[in-house]
Amino acid sequence: MILADVLHVVFGVGGSGWGSALRGYVVAAAGLVCLVNVGIRACVEREHRAIWTSAAIGVGCYALAFVLWGAWLEHLQHPPYPSISDYLWKAFYIFAGCAIIGAGGRSAQRGASTKIWLDTLIAVTGTAAIATAFIIPPIEHAARGAHAAVANDLQYPVADTVILVLSVAVVGMRGWRTDRKWVLLIASMALLLAGDFAWTIEIAHGARTADSADMLTYLLAFTFASAAVWQPERDPSAVDGQHWSTVIVPLAFTVISPTILVFDHFSRVSLAAFLLTMTSLVGAIMRMSLAMRDMLALGHIRRAALTDELTELPNRRMFLAKLRQEVAAVERNGGSLTTLMLDLDNFKQLNDTLGHDAGDELLRVIGPRLTGAVSAGSTVARLGGDEFAVLLEQNADGAAAEATAENVLDSFKKPFHVHGLVLRLTASVGIASFPQDADSPETLLKCADVAMYDAKRSRRGFEHYSPDRDDYTRERLELSGALADALDHGEIEAAFQPIADADTRRIFGAEALVRWRRPDGTVRMPSEFLEAAELAGLSRPLTRRVISLALAQAREWRAAGHQLYVCVNVTVADLLDESFPDEIWGALESHGLDADVLKIEVTESSIVANPERIGPVLRRLRTLGVEVALDDFGTGYSSLTHLRELPIDFVKIDRSFVTNMCNEATDAAIVYAIVELAHRLDLQVVAEGVEDERTWQELCRLGCERLQGYALARPLPGEEFWALLDAAPTGHLADSQSMPTPASTANGGSIE
Repeated sequence: MILADVLHVVFGVGGSGWGSALRGYVVAAAGLVCLVNVGIRACVEREHRAIWTSAAIGVGCYALAFVLWGAWLEHLQHPPYPSISDYLWKAFYIFAGCAIIGAGGRSAQRGASTKIWLDTLIAVTGTAAIATAFIIPPIEHAARGAHAAVANDLQYPVADTVILVLSVAVVGMRGWRTDRKWVLLIASMALLLAGDFAWTIEIAHGARTADSADMLTYLLAFTFASAAVWQPERDPSAVDGQHWSTVIVPLAFTVISPTILVFDHFSRVSLAAFLLTMTSLVGAIMRMSLAMRDMLALGHIRRAALTDELTELPNRRMFLAKLRQEVAAVERNGGSLTTLMLDLDNFKQLNDTLGHDAGDELLRVIGPRLTGAVSAGSTVARLGGDEFAVLLEQNADGAAAEATAENVLDSFKKPFHVHGLVLRLTASVGIASFPQDADSPETLLKCADVAMYDAKRSRRGFEHYSPDRDDYTRERLELSGALADALDHGEIEAAFQPIADADTRRIFGAEALVRWRRPDGTVRMPSEFLEAAELAGLSRPLTRRVISLALAQAREWRAAGHQLYVCVNVTVADLLDESFPDEIWGALESHGLDADVLKIEVTESSIVANPERIGPVLRRLRTLGVEVALDDFGTGYSSLTHLRELPIDFVKIDRSFVTNMCNEATDAAIVYAIVELAHRLDLQVVAEGVEDERTWQELCRLGCERLQGYALARPLPGEEFWALLDAAPTGHLADSQSMPTPASTANGGSIE
């Protein structure tokens, strides 16, 4: 039908008879087809049936009006104005308007922003201004004098304009997120407006009916409406907010206002058109001010997206962008590029202990320190957490990188004042270069990260990347993840090495030593995973697990009549946590045990970390009744100070002195001095690493009270430890020959 009408209008095919048929029955048939489509949609649609029913009634009225006009009213000598077709056509606008308003109410964006409201206002007033300035005046002029005809014929383009404005308003409230359905509906409304406009002009000039060109617009309008019925409607929020229509459509309507004002300079428009134009222009100005505000906000957002909010240093995104840019320059022009990766030592423990507010404040203070420690041409960034990176100027050599690393580490020697506390921090720095160590920006960062963990392990402060150590670092990272899973799945166990009286060989207690039993049955010793646990921040969970296992075993021993205590090694992370004594008390209560069951072993290196904060924690433990042992005594450099100031109950002589004391006079002298010093300070002494009977007897002669080592037993699982206790029901062992031999207790050494 459309093709036939196009051929007739453009090429005159079919003559007047064909044109008469097209004007009447063909357009009526198109309207009925559209009615069928809308009616079917109204029947199958459940959720929005009222909307589609209203649309179906409106289209039905429109199609019936064409049928009546073509079959009857058009052929009358003097058709009435208004006729029954006029009433049916006007009914269409009422029902179609209700349908559009209903559809708009459910598809408009919820909580529409001010920008959307302004865009809608600009579009609505702009559309109305166009109609008032360019559509209504020609009709009024052409029909001047025929007041009844003017009054009747003007209603159609005005009603079309209202419907078109409603459709535009709905799309505007959707944030200009258009889909095929609404594009077709708006095109259909625009075609109806064009057809009614042309028809009204023709009737005002004396024509009895519209010509074929007018009917073509109606035919296309019905076709577009039929196609729109079955188009899927997308949720406005699901449509891409960056679609071109969200910018082009409001901009086009914004241009309309000044265009009409320019036209008004040459040919006066009506007062209504002028007021609508001014309203649209005011809305456009307000919309422009919001756009300027958004541009300023976007600038802040972009800066925020590239800046760390705590330190105001560049963040990982900006650092990587800078790194990629510099790497590309080096690839083009040659040269080298060096990156430093810095990580704070034990920051997680500090953050957990002091709280995140204090941790954030500490990071804020660190930012300026780092910036002041590097050269002006270097870039300092915070990558996340307590990780920082430094990108040196191009072609900086190894000496310059080391000098920067030393400056950075020296900047940490000055205490940090955070929340009334004076904190001393250390850091580890890794150094890597492009293209010597890496072939891409991402690989360069990874290599610097590997070198940084090497520095943590070596405790030298900084290390250069070495490919020989890269595999170890990967293994350590994998080990950290597996250890976290092991804690969750109960793979962490405890082995117990007895501690006995030197004279009577009676077992007084046992030291709980951590073991990791893998799913395949193999057992990993502490030396294989403790460092990974510390670097991954798993020291605290690991200590909690061992304490729980040790107390559970001690409860079983005491229930069987063996009054043994258990010793557990704790880390600096535990001692820096002020809630640690409360955790210990809670664990004792949950197992129904007294505080004297548990002994805490601390190393001198742990105390050196922060004696001002660790001292109060140890005193609280003593107040609870938990005794404290200074482990590995003699290997530190400030032991006498600690013995004087800290609440220590007994010392454990390090095995490095005990094992060879019978063969090395120096070791024997050190052991003797430690025993005498401890006794003078009223402290008990435990010697570790007693491997044979000769060493045992020598320690007895020196007056050492308690011994621990292979001469008594290797570390044993809890169930095997029972056999050791059952060998002497009274808790005494006659001699070393009655002990289980190392061969029979091959569960690994006493490495802690």
